[in-house]
Amino acid sequence: MCNPRVARSGVLLLLTVFTHSALKPAMPPVITKRPFNIFWAAPTMQCQHFFNVDLNLQLFNIISNPLETQSGSTIAIIYPNELGCYPYFSPEGKSFNGGIPQNMSLPTHLRKTADDIAKVFPWWRSEGLVIIDWESWKPQWDRNWGNRVIYKNHSLDFTRNHHPDWSEMKVRTVAQKEFETAGKSIMNATLTLALEMRPKCLWGFYLYPDCYNYDYRINPQTYTGKCPSDEIFRNDQLQWLWEKSRALYTSVYLDKILKSSLNALKFVHYRVREAMRIAEMAKDDYVLPVFIFSRPFYLNSIEALSQEDLVHTIGESAALGASGVILWGGYDYSDSKGNYVKDEAVFTDEATCKTLLKQEARRIIFKYFSSLYIFIHQSGFIPYFLFCVYILHQILDKPKCVGEKKCKSLLFAVGMLRHQHISFRNFVGSNGAPQAVFTFLLVPCCLALNFTAPPLIPNIPFLWAWNAPTNHCAKIFSMPPDLGLFSLVGSPQKDVTGQPITLFYADRLGYYPKINERTGVHKNGGIPQVASLKKHLDKAEKDIAYYMPIDNVGLAVIDWENWRPTWVRNWKPKDVYKKASIELVLQQNRHFTLKEATKRAKADFEKAAKSFMQETLKLGKFLRPNHLWGYYLFPDCYNHHYNQANYNGSCFDEEKRRNDALNWLWKESTALYPSVYLNTKLKSSPQARLFVHNRVQEAIRLSKVANVKSPLPVFVYTRPVFSDMSSKFLSQDDLVSTIGESIALGASGIIMWGSFNLSLTKQSCMNLSNYLNTILNPYIINVTLAAKMCSQVLCHEEGVCTRKHWNSTDYLHLNPMNFSIQRQKYGKYTIHGKPTLEDLLQFSENFYCSCYANIHCKKRDIKNIHTINVCFAEDICINASLNSDHSKHTSSQKDISSTTFSTVSSSTPTAKVSARVPGKDHVSLKIRLPGKALSNTIRRGHKSVDWKNIFRQLYIQNIKNETNY
Repeated sequence: MCNPRVARSGVLLLLTVFTHSALKPAMPPVITKRPFNIFWAAPTMQCQHFFNVDLNLQLFNIISNPLETQSGSTIAIIYPNELGCYPYFSPEGKSFNGGIPQNMSLPTHLRKTADDIAKVFPWWRSEGLVIIDWESWKPQWDRNWGNRVIYKNHSLDFTRNHHPDWSEMKVRTVAQKEFETAGKSIMNATLTLALEMRPKCLWGFYLYPDCYNYDYRINPQTYTGKCPSDEIFRNDQLQWLWEKSRALYTSVYLDKILKSSLNALKFVHYRVREAMRIAEMAKDDYVLPVFIFSRPFYLNSIEALSQEDLVHTIGESAALGASGVILWGGYDYSDSKGNYVKDEAVFTDEATCKTLLKQEARRIIFKYFSSLYIFIHQSGFIPYFLFCVYILHQILDKPKCVGEKKCKSLLFAVGMLRHQHISFRNFVGSNGAPQAVFTFLLVPCCLALNFTAPPLIPNIPFLWAWNAPTNHCAKIFSMPPDLGLFSLVGSPQKDVTGQPITLFYADRLGYYPKINERTGVHKNGGIPQVASLKKHLDKAEKDIAYYMPIDNVGLAVIDWENWRPTWVRNWKPKDVYKKASIELVLQQNRHFTLKEATKRAKADFEKAAKSFMQETLKLGKFLRPNHLWGYYLFPDCYNHHYNQANYNGSCFDEEKRRNDALNWLWKESTALYPSVYLNTKLKSSPQARLFVHNRVQEAIRLSKVANVKSPLPVFVYTRPVFSDMSSKFLSQDDLVSTIGESIALGASGIIMWGSFNLSLTKQSCMNLSNYLNTILNPYIINVTLAAKMCSQVLCHEEGVCTRKHWNSTDYLHLNPMNFSIQRQKYGKYTIHGKPTLEDLLQFSENFYCSCYANIHCKKRDIKNIHTINVCFAEDICINASLNSDHSKHTSSQKDISSTTFSTVSSSTPTAKVSARVPGKDHVSLKIRLPGKALSNTIRRGHKSVDWKNIFRQLYIQNIKNETNY
């Protein structure tokens, strides 16, 4: 039965709930309809992946990061070396970043902080709990006692050195003021920057507020748990910190001396109450959320908390009105093998406390912890779980094994360790050979999940952007093109500002050094090692403010094509940059040979080029963090040799190695912008697909350089016309080879770029409108709905469908036998038809799900899907119920001869959208398969269906009646 003390504490909990005042509204809960949440911040993902032990966190409504990591997208704990240039002293007394706040550079810290935030949270709309864990010093002078007195001493020395003639009293007074001012500045400025960059995150500092009610060690008999009045006063003086915070993160870690005692309840009670008091006074209009850090184990121990202490920590926090509890765990549990398994029974059955635990949340907590505690103690599993975590952390640097199958080789190795009674401490202290063996055992069993960048705009997995100066058509000829399907529309004209997609040409961003390849005239120094980087950045800052006055969500593309940062890639006519660089070295070092000068010139050029490009990106990200920054045509594949008979489109190995050497660029970018412009030599040819395929594939490969679990988005530049014939529009074949190929490979979006030739004359505007209405827009509708349908079916809409066999010709297209897209009068599009189970199986056979970054998608059983609901624009939707009688379908995915396909009829639900194009009515566009062709196709089976050819043949029957492009 429950201890009477616990029962009494339960009464206290209820009384607390009814007496706590709530004069201000609270922020909405992190999880809708769940006012109290439990978060898991411990690296336990290996339990399931290596030992097939599922902690069932979701079953008990415990919220964890994807893959159960200590820090991730749901909850992130940022330590001193992970954010900016935090000043501190090591335990040995070595100073870092100046040691004390007044001796560090705040601008340097903020610049690095911006970089670190952008890396950890690549997306401006990131949400979740973010805790800054800075514990080395406190921003209030009097709270730096014990080991922290070093900050007082160094502050006094700092002031004395600057004012040797001052009295000791004045030195102490000024040192305290300087320390507190600088400490406040660095914490305040860090939060301000963080909130500007990632405003949706709940930012706050760990262990703020603190109550300093630790005197249970000194006077356990008379301990009250109350916060000393001096400490309450000092907390009031931190109003500047509470006003800037978006959440409070206090801690109630229990010392073992408090185990199952009333002092534990007192300790937690007053700490949480103090946090709740500050949460109410921090803001004028609402109460800050309060999250309580707790641990599953006692401090400096691996003994799990008793059920009584679970009530004292989690139960008490919930009763006092906290928003949630964060269960933290680190790698320190693996310090020694020790006595992991105790014989004493310190746990009781869950049923014994049901009377006390009336609330569902507490029953869940007890059920979880009781079962976990019993399991780990009875099985003797802890040493081997911790061993696995240690190996991953120490040998592989950080956990990289994210697999779907058990790592049998590691299990075998652990079994051998158990059999041989090898000491854990002896193993980790060995000479390195065992580590090498275990590295070998671990790596083959790690089956990494594939991730992709989350969408820039919610619910739009594939972004369509238009970047062409077609506004002339509307202004001059009153013929606006229908761009309603494009989420981002902008013009590359120099006089247009404030656009969702901004293209910075060489003359629009800073002082870009370049050489006129025809005249040889140098501008802005000509070569980067001569140009002034400081002047360039100063001018670039003004240009960014001009072209991007507001930091809305958007794309920022820098188009610098005069020279390339890789020396050897500056071939003719760009070799002028090589020659100028060599000449500069020879002028400075007349005794150099040509070989020596070339070597020096190469190093100087690449260093300066890197600085120009890297620092420009850093500046852009700092000033406009909500934009995705990158360089146009980076990366490039240089696979333009399509005139060769044996052309397969592949990127040369040497060019891949050179791309690898640009890892600094991929790590600094927040998006990649490759180009797949087609030449007329590739028109409607198989080489077009090969050309595009390898260029996009190379960009996707490099998007994962910085973080394989959080890759950069890849936006593919293409054109509606051919690069060498601006009046000739791409054919349907070419759209499949460019757009269709990019979507199938997992790109994040398409940017349609165009020049003034698209809108020079009334006829060109008319041609563009006709092309959009009859070719491009219907194809956009087709591939977008197919991609969204596949995402819903395979990814629960938490990822995108990516081609299983990267070199295949499988595309995300609607089945032309089941769908037709028609354009009615007044610019209305209608979609007829619905998918069949066999269509969904086709997705599953040819595509897999690439989960959005930091999301672990779950596999879905397609045969249990009964409805499809996907929309592209406001009312371009497929809302269909699938036939629940699956007996009509063959059991084989390879044979569909018995499948009954839906027919297109006037009774089929339709979706409509305004094309926004005034003027003449247009003839209908139909996708229809003749009966003979249908029967032949069905007999051939899905496996052999050439969807690209079917789509090409059937997409628009009356295209011959349209304008001949």
